[in-house]
Amino acid sequence: MARGYVALAFFDELASGMPTAGASDVLSQLHLRATAYAIAVFAIPQVFAMLVETPLLRWSDRRRDLRDKLIALGLLGMAASMVIESSAHDVVTLAIGVALFFPSTGVATAPGEGALVDANPDDAERSMSRWSLLGYAGDVATPLAIAALGFAHATSATALVLVVAAALAAFTRTSHAA
Repeated sequence: MARGYVALAFFDELASGMPTAGASDVLSQLHLRATAYAIAVFAIPQVFAMLVETPLLRWSDRRRDLRDKLIALGLLGMAASMVIESSAHDVVTLAIGVALFFPSTGVATAPGEGALVDANPDDAERSMSRWSLLGYAGDVATPLAIAALGFAHATSATALVLVVAAALAAFTRTSHAA
């Protein structure tokens, strides 16, 4: 399954771009000024991630035996954040959704990258090139999804896919290096 974790890069970039690619929808639906939007989508989430994500990643690096479960937990956190973002009716709820996303994506993607490299250390460069390529594809897909579905529907659809991915990760075993 470790090779399947490369898809995390696509979903990470797809989901992380929703608030920015959907900025015009968010600004008009929530009647926000650009400053309030920037604080909710960038400043608050960055500070929250700085406080929460670093200790989580330090701990997860020591618990490689829990990689699959951590990835699943991160994906569920990403899905929950997308649901919160898509249903936000005010700037505080939007900030909470985006703030939850930041450490959740770190908990999902950092162990996923580690599992990819550990699964085939002699092919690490190729694995990370695939990771980058799928990340770029997610970046391109985000505005297309927003254009096709609108912000609320695109984030809801992404949340559903993340829940399925979390279930797959939770019930899959990868080889773990000690």
